[in-house]
Amino acid sequence: MHFRLGLIADNDEVLRVQIHANHHRQAFVRPGLIAHEVARPAVPEIIPELNEDLLERARRLPVVRNELEVAIRMLPNPVQDGRAERPFFPSVLLVVERDGGTVIGCEMMAPVPTLATVHRRAAGVLLAMLVKQNIRPRVLYVRTAQIASLLRGPCERLGIRVTVRPSLPRTEDAFTSLLRFSAQN
Repeated sequence: MHFRLGLIADNDEVLRVQIHANHHRQAFVRPGLIAHEVARPAVPEIIPELNEDLLERARRLPVVRNELEVAIRMLPNPVQDGRAERPFFPSVLLVVERDGGTVIGCEMMAPVPTLATVHRRAAGVLLAMLVKQNIRPRVLYVRTAQIASLLRGPCERLGIRVTVRPSLPRTEDAFTSLLRFSAQN
């Protein structure tokens, strides 16, 4: 009998262990329980694609007191650009005002050729949203250290502090509303 053990990172909190044999078995475990047994693969460094002109325009924006939540989430339903194109699961960059829950921006991005493409574009898309809204917040809240590392460089150049918080209630609400809306259409 042949067994294959695979680890799939669903998020920072849970690893799903799959054992393949004649039938599938799954077990859910917390990373702390297996941290000594399995090392997480190194996350490749992703250099953001930035337009220097856009960065300069963002630098001249007025600083506002608004705190923003920023999240990048994958949508659960695939989309297809054309009949000859292969379907893909798009990612959405959501920017939501922390106090009032106002959606500042929502941009769908295709993970083509890979998800790293979405991550490379994220900082530029965020800057474009800030320029369009004519705001430069003092603080951005993100859910993961990976998203923080993608945004930190450009944000430091703009004097914006990036803070990791495990829970972003406003972006969660906005994402839930987006899913509900897309399910109706």
